Amino acid sequence: MYRRQFALIKSSLSLRILIVLTLLLTLGLPGAAEPLQAAGEPVSPFSDLAPSDENYRYVKFLQNKGVINGFPDGTFQPYGSLTRAEAAKMLVTAAGLPLQSTGHPTYSDVSPDHWAYPYIETATHLGLLTGYPDGTFQPQRQLTRAETAVILYRTYGTDYQWSGDPLAVDLPAWAAGPASSIIDAGLMGIDEEKRFQPDWATPRVEFARALALLHTLHDNWRIVPLKATLWPKTGGVQLQKPGQQPVSVTQPAVLAVDDVVITGSRGEAEIRFEDGSALLLTANSELKVQALVGSLFILPDGTEGSAVEDLQVQFLKGSMFGALATRGVDPETLLPQTAAAGNWSMFPLLALAGDNWEAVGYSANATLAANGNIDDMDIDPDSEAFKKLPPWKQLQLKKVKVKVNMPHGVAAVRGSFWKIQLEQIGERIREIINFIHGEGEVQSGDHTVPIRAGEKTAIEEPGAPPTPPEPMTREEQQEWVAMKDWVTERI
Repeated sequence: MYRRQFALIKSSLSLRILIVLTLLLTLGLPGAAEPLQAAGEPVSPFSDLAPSDENYRYVKFLQNKGVINGFPDGTFQPYGSLTRAEAAKMLVTAAGLPLQSTGHPTYSDVSPDHWAYPYIETATHLGLLTGYPDGTFQPQRQLTRAETAVILYRTYGTDYQWSGDPLAVDLPAWAAGPASSIIDAGLMGIDEEKRFQPDWATPRVEFARALALLHTLHDNWRIVPLKATLWPKTGGVQLQKPGQQPVSVTQPAVLAVDDVVITGSRGEAEIRFEDGSALLLTANSELKVQALVGSLFILPDGTEGSAVEDLQVQFLKGSMFGALATRGVDPETLLPQTAAAGNWSMFPLLALAGDNWEAVGYSANATLAANGNIDDMDIDPDSEAFKKLPPWKQLQLKKVKVKVNMPHGVAAVRGSFWKIQLEQIGERIREIINFIHGEGEVQSGDHTVPIRAGEKTAIEEPGAPPTPPEPMTREEQQEWVAMKDWVTERI
């Protein structure tokens, strides 16, 4: 009944991008990669919550962090109500807050011998929870949806104040701003008639889902180490650790900062990330890892995944294809999307026509922006417009997530498919950068050139400015046509 009445809103953090390469020579559309299959079906720690349940990942995520234990009979009781005392413990434990207990109870009905006393006191002292005018906390009272929204908003810790109309028609004045913020952030939902039902008891599973997803938004929780795995594909591939000699690699290996990847004359290697992003090194290439910073997302089995937040590499020689997976910004799904024939009209279409690239469908950005979807908007992070956005929407904006330091310049990548080639011409290195989709900028000295889909630029020599962007050549287009399978694996 609960699910029928409330279809929880999907997080607006999802970037709506798929890429279609309209191939030359009447080639057909490539099929999408098959969804990744787990090695084995996970076993739920709770008898009443199956791994196939859409909310399983959030509950398991919190259990992994020691926030949720369940009941002695092995159940979680997902649609049972949550008490205010239980909510206090979950909040404090999830945040890893040190317990505060002065021995002087704040509330007349929560004595020091109450099992939740230290959690209630801690949450109260930090301003996350408050009591009632009569001096009570009422620890066994069911937590309402309005109270849940306010608690989540306080836990988020943002200074943002909702200034628009309430997003639900039935919000009480005291909860309208915080609840609208939490709804807008995708942590709680409303029904088709825009009712929030603020006085309803909050189901345990809804609180768990919201608290888990808050970890993907809160600045203190969402930044995690970025996991990068080297996958040798063909030929000779070597990995050099700091202070050591290069060693041949034939199996996947997890990379760390200052590692160097080297491909031989017939070697090819891929550096893969958990959100689907990847770097593909062709033969005779060399790359050094300089920074690995990720943002948290929650995998279907409840474990933590890391999406590319700040990846920095030094590209020393060779040729490299790059993919920045747009799906990595969605903390809920993070699954390969299906490229069914009927899907393509929903997304920007990149069409290839002769020597010119035409971005068909990009005018849809104006419609998306008008509807409040800012996934594809490009706003200067230092601008007043950016500062006025709520923090959860600031995370959606295009920003540089990959920096490639080359011998002469720097390529800053916002997304999502690009190629860098270091062409050796005698004693000189020519750096060529092109984008098949997305955008970035190339810097050399004091000069910076923006580059967009279908364009290329080059740095001819040290100190020289990047050349003005120009359309990719027919040969460069054909290189991407040959990479169609790799591209579809990444989207």
